[in-house]
Amino acid sequence: MRPTLGLDPLPQVDLRHLFTLSDDTGILQHATYGTADLHHGYCVDDVARALLAAVTAYELRDDPDEEGVRLYQDPLLLSAQRYLAFVAYAFNRENSRFRNFMAFDRSWLEEVGSQDSHARTLWALGVAVRRAPNDSILSLADDLMNRAASAAESFDAIRPIAFTLMGLSEYLQARPDTAWAVDLRDRLAGSLHARWRRHAVDEWPWWEDILTWGNAKLPNALLASGVAMEDEAMIDAALTASRWLTEVQT
Repeated sequence: MRPTLGLDPLPQVDLRHLFTLSDDTGILQHATYGTADLHHGYCVDDVARALLAAVTAYELRDDPDEEGVRLYQDPLLLSAQRYLAFVAYAFNRENSRFRNFMAFDRSWLEEVGSQDSHARTLWALGVAVRRAPNDSILSLADDLMNRAASAAESFDAIRPIAFTLMGLSEYLQARPDTAWAVDLRDRLAGSLHARWRRHAVDEWPWWEDILTWGNAKLPNALLASGVAMEDEAMIDAALTASRWLTEVQT
């Protein structure tokens, strides 16, 4: 049992809707009320989110069982393996990119997904490597991360860069001496920092002229990278952006 440090314990994560939207392929994109809507099929973007949630929720469990019971009977662990299987199937080895959209009949609707969906998948794979509950998930997530991360070198949108950095940050917690991951993190973090410096001003210390979505992940990714790289300027930029974002959005 984890210590509560004098605070009220957090409630157990309620996973019923996650399981309701999931089947033996992955997690459905949409629901009508509380029921899965099959018309829209699947996307690797959402399956990656589900994989990240599943391995993290599994790590938070307070009722460990024997490994064999966990591997073959635990519904959360089985779901994590299915989500990872979807991610592996989504990877197109011919172009080293993840497909994104899949129809309900399991037919792919594209050969290359968006930068955003690819980067979010890298984020989930990094989390899976760091928090893998068994060797099966660890080995496949590690292999996919090695094959798919290089695509991020050509990303030009800031959110895919940030999502990739989140994945690399998690990955390097488990694989700290991986040269390619360190090099890619340093280059992407440098790019994200440089773009902030070019655009930020005192009254608007941000990357863009507007605030849209997924905003907190931009300073989050820069901060995680700056701490790992021991780059004070990067840390200061991330904290400045984060404090300003908190002020204007709350």
